[in-house]
Amino acid sequence: MKLAMPPNAIPRGSLYLTFAFLAYGTLVVRNGLVAGPWASGTALGIGFSLCIAGTLLTMFIAARRAYRAGRLLWMLATLLVWPLAYIYALYVDRGR
Repeated sequence: MKLAMPPNAIPRGSLYLTFAFLAYGTLVVRNGLVAGPWASGTALGIGFSLCIAGTLLTMFIAARRAYRAGRLLWMLATLLVWPLAYIYALYVDRGR
């Protein structure tokens, strides 16, 4: 039995994680919460690293889908501009 993940699980999860990190970072900066374990540089650094890793995975997934579909312009665009990788992976080619 092979367990299959939904085709957009990584791009969607990465996008949610990025929005959550941006909202959290905005709250920390706006409210001046610079002390405490959840506002430390370590917590922000881990969140930032996870966002970067998720975005790079999404860029790879989108570029691979574009290459397999024969859309070389989309492949180059998703590798060079990271928001286009989310647009391509979640709306243009949904991996079905």
